[in-house]
Amino acid sequence: AASAAYTTEAFTQKEIRYYFCTVTNTISDNGDTGTKISSQTTAFYAAYTGLPVLYLNTGDTPTSEITRDSYVLGNFKLVSENYGTVEYSFTKIKNGVIKEGIKGRGNSSWGMQKKGYNIKFEAKQSLLGLPESKKYCIIANYSDKALLRNKFASVLGKDVFNNEWNPSFVNVDVVLNGEYLGNYTLCEKISIEKQRINIQDISEVTKDKNNDGITDLYDGGFILEIDARHDADFWFDTTKGVPFTLKDPDDVSVEIQDHIKGIVQNAEDILYGDDFTDSENGWRKYIDEDSVIDWYLVNEFAKNNDAIFFSSVYMFYKPEDGKLHMGPNWDFDISCGNIDYNGCNNSSEFWIKNAAWISRMFEDSSFVTNVKSRWNEKKTNLQNIVNSQLQTLANENAISADFNFIKWPILGTYVWPNAAGYENRKTYQSEVDYLKNWCNARYSWLDWAINSL
Repeated sequence: AASAAYTTEAFTQKEIRYYFCTVTNTISDNGDTGTKISSQTTAFYAAYTGLPVLYLNTGDTPTSEITRDSYVLGNFKLVSENYGTVEYSFTKIKNGVIKEGIKGRGNSSWGMQKKGYNIKFEAKQSLLGLPESKKYCIIANYSDKALLRNKFASVLGKDVFNNEWNPSFVNVDVVLNGEYLGNYTLCEKISIEKQRINIQDISEVTKDKNNDGITDLYDGGFILEIDARHDADFWFDTTKGVPFTLKDPDDVSVEIQDHIKGIVQNAEDILYGDDFTDSENGWRKYIDEDSVIDWYLVNEFAKNNDAIFFSSVYMFYKPEDGKLHMGPNWDFDISCGNIDYNGCNNSSEFWIKNAAWISRMFEDSSFVTNVKSRWNEKKTNLQNIVNSQLQTLANENAISADFNFIKWPILGTYVWPNAAGYENRKTYQSEVDYLKNWCNARYSWLDWAINSL
């Protein structure tokens, strides 16, 4: 066969183009009727989606051998019209251990065909205008066919219920080892950093942050995750059975471990004690109420299944006020109706209100009053985002989404744990419409229910 190179003309707008490569073979005369010609035509696609493109390469390690257990070395290249190109080579090895690179991420999502990855740099990088950090991740959103639920929750946490820091999510197209993988969200990791969760690391205490005249462990902060899988080196269950894991720092002494357990257990003991509503020495002395309310309203609105104190529930200890703060928001791919169990597909009924700790707080009449007040303060903004910004986010994503579903033809098919009716949602826009309709129904019910408490 003859071979030829062809370069497409430049894209002038966001679109997908379809090309056809025809290969013709001429077969020599074999003595019968003459020369024969055979041809084969192969279709292929090219697209300009308008989104940044992330190219990852793991060198001698094939994609199939990437695990969640350890990083692999390679190269990183992020191309964006607004922020230029960021290139980085992962090379750091210390004592035979790879200290930066790419590895798998996720629990149930890791078992899906389209996988997510963690990215760690030895030197801090600023990506797409985000504050510098060593740690980022790319989330696949395989079961969320609207490709928006995590990003939508980020918008709610940053623009509406925003007492605390919440990570930013940016949609990107990903190519790993030369293979296009589809539409992802690149996001900041939850970590102790000046422009993220700005607290003094408990493993590196040098300053008297609580101004008590003593520099000790009470001046150190830490980040916890409620995670029933106990997926961390240090984990513990409280007396009420709440499963905590230490997320940052991830390597601490036994003394620090005991100190952390003491802070959490004491807060729980006070919360479930007889005088838990006391204005001076009740639960608010140990748990920040404003952060609880904002975290609660976002997760209750989304009816986020795992946030019922099962997993992906974050909180951090802030030494300046000596309190546990709820948040940031995390892991919303099976929220907002994208689920077929626990009744979380239904837009009515409370869910997070029934969680440990939260259910106890609802026994405090002042907490109920404050939840109502915050909801009524923010609900118009929330409704406006559902009915305007959600579609705007979908429009920005549209060409990338179409290309994603060429790679992963799952529209109209069941992907765990899609809610009933998935077989009728055969376009990207129909998935977006389902998300918007569910959110509007949830808003109507929750507005009535909260104000009826």
